[in-house]
Order: sequence, then structure tokens, then C-alpha cells
Amino acid sequence: MARARANVLAALEDPLPQKVLNVLELPFTAARAATVPLTAGDRYARAPFALSLLGAPVWLCCYAHARGARNVFVGGVVPLFYVAAVVGAACAAAAWHSTRGSDDLPFAAATIFALMGFFVAATWIDVFAGELAAALEFFAALSGIKPEILGLTLLAWGNSVGDYFTNVAMARKGLANMAPTGACVKPSRRVPSTATPALTG
Repeated sequence: MARARANVLAALEDPLPQKVLNVLELPFTAARAATVPLTAGDRYARAPFALSLLGAPVWLCCYAHARGARNVFVGGVVPLFYVAAVVGAACAAAAWHSTRGSDDLPFAAATIFALMGFFVAATWIDVFAGELAAALEFFAALSGIKPEILGLTLLAWGNSVGDYFTNVAMARKGLANMAPTGACVKPSRRVPSTATPALTG
């Protein structure tokens, strides 16, 4: 609760454009908090953790349905969505009662739920990446840009956005020497790994 209050007070001190962006980002932040378990010591909180255990199975069902899975909401003996909701509610209740009076999770449980959170976060990234690519293709079709040009420019630049934010975060933490290393090493490792199958296939 104290951490949430501190975040709100810090957000109130932001300039107006940043406040507008924070408001626009709020639905996505809430959806992420309700589906991705956070187990790190500085991010762990009992109530959001239990809520994420309830929301993660529900979100995974929605993700599977969007990717063409059948019998998620209708059909079958029991639709998968109801099973996931019951399992999520049971896990959330168990986590809520078992973590009472504790400020952090046991190492084994934290590791398991961190892996689960990584997988759920990957599905969110997949959804947003697909929607962004579809939006870029739509605007390219409206403007008459060829898909080849689009792939060499906007989509290629978007592939480096994650590296940009990672490098900025490392620099802000005082690890500025890791930023140029990541900027140089990751592309040099990515090019051989992607070009080799194309050349040898």
C-alpha cells in the first residue's frame, strides 16, 4: 500500500504530457498487474500476487482462443475457460492464505511463479507485437508503401526498441558500460544465427 501511494505521489509531480501518457497507459498497466505474477522482492505484494494467479489462467484462455484454440469458451464436456477460472481462483485463495504474515515468497515458489510470469508476459508481448505489425501494414497499404520497404525500415527499427529500453535502464542503474556492449554484441550474434539457416538451407 505504501509503495502504491508513493507511486501515485510521484506521478502527480510529473509534467502534464507525462500525466496524460500515464492515464492512457493505466488500462494496460492494470491488465499486466492482474495477469503477470511479480515475485521480485522490490515488486512483490501479497494482494496483486494473488490477483495475478486468478487472472493469469483466464488471460491464457483468451490468448489461446485468439490464436485459434477450440473449446475454450464453448463446446466440450466443460469449456476450458471455466476450468481455468476455477484453478485460478483456487491458486489465488491458496496464495492469499499461505502468504499471510510474510513479506516475500519462498525461493522455490518464487522461482516457479517467476517462470510463469515470464511465460504470461511473453504472450502479452506477442499480442502487442502482432497488433503493431498489423497496424503498420495497414498504414503502409493506405500510403502505398511496399511491404519490402516497410520490413527494411519501420519493422526493423521496431525490432530494436526492446534493446533501446534495456540499454537505457542499464545506464540509469550506473551500468553504462553494459549499454554499448549490448548494442554491439546482440546484433553481431543475431545476424549469424539468422543468416546461417538462410545460407545453408
